[in-house]
Amino acid sequence: MSHENINVQPDNSLSRATAQNQHSSGLSHAAVQPLQREIKDEKPDEEADLPHREVSAEIPPFQLKLTKYKDIEQSTKKGKFSWEKLKTSMDDDDETNPATAEGLGVKSSDGTQDFTTDIKWKPVHDSAGEGTEMEANLGPDHMLGTEPLSGAAKHWNIRTSLMKKISGQPYIAGHLLNHNLGGPGNDERNLTAIPGTINSLQSANIEEVLKKKVNDQHQFYYYKVAVTYTDDTSAKAKKANGQDPVPYASKITSSWSPIRADKTKIGAVQSVDINIPSPSSYDKEVNTNPGLTPIVAGDGQQALVDTTNDVILNNSGFLGIATKATAVIRKDMNELKAKYEKVLKELAVLKDDPQNQEKIDELMAEVTVLRAKNEELEKQNLKLAEEVAALSEISAEQREQIEKLKAELEVERETIGKLNAEIKNRDEQIQELKKAIVDLNAEHNKLKAERRKSHDRHVLEVEGLRLKYTAAQETIERLEAQIAAIIERSGVRVPEAVTEEVEAEAEEKKKQDEDSEPEAPVLTEEEKTHHQDVLDSELPFKEYQTYYYKTELYALYKKLTGDNTDIKDLTMNLMWKRIRGL
Repeated sequence: MSHENINVQPDNSLSRATAQNQHSSGLSHAAVQPLQREIKDEKPDEEADLPHREVSAEIPPFQLKLTKYKDIEQSTKKGKFSWEKLKTSMDDDDETNPATAEGLGVKSSDGTQDFTTDIKWKPVHDSAGEGTEMEANLGPDHMLGTEPLSGAAKHWNIRTSLMKKISGQPYIAGHLLNHNLGGPGNDERNLTAIPGTINSLQSANIEEVLKKKVNDQHQFYYYKVAVTYTDDTSAKAKKANGQDPVPYASKITSSWSPIRADKTKIGAVQSVDINIPSPSSYDKEVNTNPGLTPIVAGDGQQALVDTTNDVILNNSGFLGIATKATAVIRKDMNELKAKYEKVLKELAVLKDDPQNQEKIDELMAEVTVLRAKNEELEKQNLKLAEEVAALSEISAEQREQIEKLKAELEVERETIGKLNAEIKNRDEQIQELKKAIVDLNAEHNKLKAERRKSHDRHVLEVEGLRLKYTAAQETIERLEAQIAAIIERSGVRVPEAVTEEVEAEAEEKKKQDEDSEPEAPVLTEEEKTHHQDVLDSELPFKEYQTYYYKTELYALYKKLTGDNTDIKDLTMNLMWKRIRGL
């Protein structure tokens, strides 16, 4: 056996195969051949006074194509023909026991071998109470499957509700054997609670392929589905389940192989796993299982099928069940006819011998029973004919409705076309506006950045000036302190006589200045070299330069300023102010 363990993305969506005989509208369509019966009188001896009745010699087939299962359910509820005998029925109702089921039977395509669908189920899982394994040899003779029954009390519905409560995601009761392949939806052994997305992956990638092989192409196929269960022990799961762990389907293993009519396999059995996260950790958006694609399935031996007379199911959710109904009724009526003929022959032999009266009475009683059965079968047959006729009328009404809907749809398409054009135009305008907005935002951001940059630059400049001002203030205070200390230590004073002399000279100079331009003082070369900036300035003590250069202040000045020309004027001012203040 080759086995492939592939994880599947939960939100993966794959197209499903469409039945070759599906009506283009997707709705029910009925093609009915009128039911006709050939009635023969069975009278073994014209002279014998024996009971006799017309018996149907055979039931010619009629066909109802593409009838929806929901239509049959509705008909059953209305008390018309019952389709229960056509559905898959397990031979043991106790879900804790194994069970089997069979199909109606069909011959191989060469007509040499008989084939009957057989299905086996294992008991339900001990704690989950759900299906664990289904194994089948399938053919187009399989019985009708059903969808899971509704009702809050149904175990599978209780389980799906619990899983949804824990995960917050949709869960469904998934079939181990798909209902289009005959899987029942009313027994826990064929159902398991799984996320809806996982069920879709199983259906699209595995079941659809097999339905096409069995239902459309009438091939024989081996198919097995096994479910592995694991306990979800998270606090979230326990809280939802009365503090008990929650068993859940953690893996679905599907195996398949084409087979012959004798049920021997053709080639190796293929297998694939679909892994399922726990309900407490499940997130349909998380790619927990990448890689699954529709399976590759070889061809099995074909059944000998007459699509008019034989039991055929299609692959798109519809059930061609009228042929199945006639097959069952025809089989029952033919068996009844054979028994009736046998009884009549026995009566013909015994009628002339009075000693056989007791045996005759027994046979007469049997004839009465056969008559009753025949009447019941004819009633069922009539009900079936009425059902077919009713479904045909429904189909005709639906076709008429389809035409109206098509016309309305065409109008809607035209409207949608106009709306799409308008939407396209609006979209183009929106795109242009979006582009303009983007450009404006870019320009705005650019200006904003430039403004911010300029602001930051101004802030830095102001801060720089503030720092310079602070530094200058500190320098002034430091120099004032140094000058005061030096003058205090040197004992420099301005003698009163000198002051009077200087003031007199200043007064004289002032008078001269009023009459003419003052002459520049005569300085030594050293004075010119080191103090040209002082001579060129308008310092308050300019008139005292002569005194300045002849006192010890010159030496003090040089000591304070050194070669730093930036503070010479400042130092002079500070020195002079200090001296004048003493």
